[in-house]
Amino acid sequence: MPAILQVVACHGVRPTPRKIKASDVKRAIEHAKLVCFNFETTPGCRVAWDRVEEISAAFDVQESRPKPEPERSELSKRDYDV
Repeated sequence: MPAILQVVACHGVRPTPRKIKASDVKRAIEHAKLVCFNFETTPGCRVAWDRVEEISAAFDVQESRPKPEPERSELSKRDYDV
């Protein structure tokens, strides 16, 4: 019986980036500690710590970006002579 392969492509569709919180980093660290307990040399342990590195690096980049200034209304931009 021949195998059937179905390929689906989506052009131009990107997932919206999710804001990473400090709790996400903490959760990844706790998961890595749990996975690695007495199994420090396993591939699963290395993958868990790689995930911690990825999440913490993304969190650092996100926090280092300058925050956008709030949009000012047209009335607050006007200059008045008193």
